[in-house]
Amino acid sequence: MSTHYLLKLYVANGDPVVEKLARALSHALEKSELVQFDLQVTDILKDVQKAVADGVFATPTLIRELPAPTQRLIGDLSDPHHILLLLGLIQQDSLGHNDYQGTSE
Repeated sequence: MSTHYLLKLYVANGDPVVEKLARALSHALEKSELVQFDLQVTDILKDVQKAVADGVFATPTLIRELPAPTQRLIGDLSDPHHILLLLGLIQQDSLGHNDYQGTSE
């Protein structure tokens, strides 16, 4: 069984840079057969209550809700590769090569 990731991306006014990021994240995650993911994109100006419920007060904010523990990235999300590293979705080996971390259970 593959690892399931739930990612929530909070944006304001459908920023084209963030929309590009969402597509890049989806594309990068789809490369791994070991990672199943849901990427939910929410415009905080259209769904304020959802943002408040998740404790989001700045955009862009990316939350990895599953698997636990929850992780948050706030601010510059312009590098999808770096984001995947920070969220633990890929690992960098000692030579600087990257590999997806998704594991079979």
